[in-house]
Amino acid sequence: SDKKERADNITVQLFSDKKKTVEKNHLRVERLSDIVGSFRSVLFCPEHLSLIKDGPAERRNYLDIAISRISQKYIHALQRYNYFLKQRNSLIKSAFRDRATFDATVDLWSERMADEAATVSKMRYEFICRISPLVNQSLCKMTGEKEQTELIYRGSAGLVGEEYLDSEKVKQRYVELLGGSHDREIGAGATLWGIHKDDVEIKLNGKNARIFASQGQQRSLALALKLAEGEVTREEFGDYPVFLFDDVLSELDETRRDSLLLFDTDKQVIISTCEVEALKKINAQRQIRVENGKYTVTASDEGEAEKGE
Repeated sequence: SDKKERADNITVQLFSDKKKTVEKNHLRVERLSDIVGSFRSVLFCPEHLSLIKDGPAERRNYLDIAISRISQKYIHALQRYNYFLKQRNSLIKSAFRDRATFDATVDLWSERMADEAATVSKMRYEFICRISPLVNQSLCKMTGEKEQTELIYRGSAGLVGEEYLDSEKVKQRYVELLGGSHDREIGAGATLWGIHKDDVEIKLNGKNARIFASQGQQRSLALALKLAEGEVTREEFGDYPVFLFDDVLSELDETRRDSLLLFDTDKQVIISTCEVEALKKINAQRQIRVENGKYTVTASDEGEAEKGE
């Protein structure tokens, strides 16, 4: 990454046994959270349609990544929550053979979870309130104002709207939920309440997009979420992240394609696509064409600059 103050070198090595090593400026990084924000980017690829059409876990993951980019507090609260959740689930699984230990310690883990859950819930709700109009703005631009969207935080505490801003109220609610059905949780073998059950409802023209959105609308919504994420990054840090778009043009009509391709000049965008004709509408600084294992690099002010294999 190249910052105004200095250049940072980040190296990631992946091994066949699925292990990896990460270095920043040639120094080993033990926790990935330590390099969050070192290189600010927003990635969109076809798999991100799962944000709209799949289950709550995909949307929670989107929130976790987006908020973690702008808040270390969120990262730490989420890490602590996940640790407490793991310990509580382990306790639940052992309750059949050691109910006495479960009864003596479960409330301790529940309170710790509830405390972190209140922090995470508040920050998720605040982020949804912040990003929802930005997502709608991007979608309106792509569709010529024909489609509108709204994001609604569906916290597992069962509270409504601004109630999630009251951390003490949220904490007490989770304490009640986690303390009220121990036998049910033991039967299920897992913790049944907490922020790991949260969801975000995405509405398209007033209807649940997960149910009613077409494939093209799903792609537009997922892309709007990513563009809005970039806007939040700019608001926080003063400049846009690098936008990485893989196969972004498929299944978009001409209006949606045009609105995407005609980016403002203050954004750095890298697009991979097989839609060669569509790219003629943009003034790309550099194009890399790959065909039959060979590539050609063309720069806007240099003509054909480089060839290779």
